[in-house]
Amino acid sequence: MAESFKILSQAQLFVLPVSIYKVPSRPITQGGKTIQAIIKTMQLCNQSASTSIVKEINVVKKGESVSDKNRIAFWYTLNALESEVFPCGFTLEEGDSVVASNLNGVISISLFGVEMY
Repeated sequence: MAESFKILSQAQLFVLPVSIYKVPSRPITQGGKTIQAIIKTMQLCNQSASTSIVKEINVVKKGESVSDKNRIAFWYTLNALESEVFPCGFTLEEGDSVVASNLNGVISISLFGVEMY
């Protein structure tokens, strides 16, 4: 099994939930094995000069929707110009995704980890 350590995703959060990262599908021509990912670290950065709120972060299984059962963060406050780093260990399968949104301000999110295929 090959591994690729990398930046999995970097994005700005918006008021409406958006998929930040989705485990890619492996082309059938490459043996048909599935890809898995482990999110090792998540970083949130408030680029606003005032307090901002991350409305929610969800880890969503393929075929499911954002819901209370897959929420990992809710109404998380970041002070002005503050960054937070969260050690993780989320294991995702092909088609699973991380979905996030914010309430206000300019918040960016970065996911670091490994894809295995």
